Amino acid sequence: MSTLDIDDEIAHEICNRFEYSGQHFDEGSFVAIEGGRVLGVGGTFEEAHEILRRSGVPAGEGMVCEVERPCRIMIR
Repeated sequence: MSTLDIDDEIAHEICNRFEYSGQHFDEGSFVAIEGGRVLGVGGTFEEAHEILRRSGVPAGEGMVCEVERPCRIMIR
């Protein structure tokens, strides 16, 4: 399983349960994830992106996920 797959699973769990590994996340916050780890939480995308940069994550790597309830799209 690739690092991206692991990070994606973490993001999915955060949005489904509003928690990961004992840490609670508020709806509407932004979570910086990289290498299978939650690096930090920001109130905006820009804040979470800055957490990635300050952590030394190269541009184009890592993930920022907005904490929100899953939405099923139905087209009829």
